[in-house]
Amino acid sequence: MYYHPDSVEKRLAIVSTYIFDRTNENLKAFTEDKYEVSLDQRIGRFGFSLTGFYQRMHNGFELNGFVPVSFTKYYRPNWPSPQPGIPRDTVLLDYRKAINSVESESRGVEFSLRTKQLPVINTTIRVNAAYHFSKSWWQDNHYEYFSTLRYDPNLHEKVRPFWNRTGSWRDELIIHYRFDTMAKSLGLWFTVAVQQIALERDKITGLDDSLAVGYIRADGSVYRIPEGERADPRYEQLRRSTPEYFYITEKKPDLWLINLRVSKSLWKGSEVSFFVNNMFNYRPLYQRDRVPEGAVVYTRRNPEIFYGMEFSMVVDDFVRFLKRY
Repeated sequence: MYYHPDSVEKRLAIVSTYIFDRTNENLKAFTEDKYEVSLDQRIGRFGFSLTGFYQRMHNGFELNGFVPVSFTKYYRPNWPSPQPGIPRDTVLLDYRKAINSVESESRGVEFSLRTKQLPVINTTIRVNAAYHFSKSWWQDNHYEYFSTLRYDPNLHEKVRPFWNRTGSWRDELIIHYRFDTMAKSLGLWFTVAVQQIALERDKITGLDDSLAVGYIRADGSVYRIPEGERADPRYEQLRRSTPEYFYITEKKPDLWLINLRVSKSLWKGSEVSFFVNNMFNYRPLYQRDRVPEGAVVYTRRNPEIFYGMEFSMVVDDFVRFLKRY
């Protein structure tokens, strides 16, 4: 590009278009292994179930296969003369293609307790609790690349280093409480649903591996550093720099959400309901821990209060109701 400050006619932009084949004929469907065991029991008015599970995903795919491409910049002092340009510099870019690279694992325990309708208060109680732990990482065909070429004094050339990708894990404990109360004389029933997020954490993993796996030269060629040489002092300048706050485990405090629903039967097979979600409009702010020093970042938790009415009926029952009159 050339921008002439005074003459539009002398301003110039030359665009070159390159087309690359992003096909990956070796791409495979991912597979998943899942194991689950459950226990279900009823004792008197109480029933409960306990379930444990383990799930493992292999070869998950994503559009992040990195392919480096090097281009040459030319200086053309006599444009539009067909005289060949003078090589001036190189530009290292890349394009992406689909690859099998994602791995993940999750496990957890789920518990459910329910009762029959309790006398006097005419209430059915249900409690569901679930603890889930999950982690994800990448195979050795997916790396983190430095954004641009940089000069390395030990290698005496411009290179673009790359490192093993970081992973992550998260876990959470969520408890749901549900109370269904009948008022038969009024034809009403009340449902109070309470959600408690008792535990919510997440952490970035793999940060301790700061050694470069390899580097890309200005001409687009890739050099993989042998595993036994990654700690060699000549590759010291290629280490990944990670801010200290990345090591912090994000841990959020207890969070409650209360929903109310009141339903009224009109005739057989029909009902009208009024509902309020987040009835107390409880939307606390959480100050994030994993942020740069001096930064203050908040996250708003829980959705806004939401309310409305619903009507439902069974058409056949409605027709029979009309025929009676």
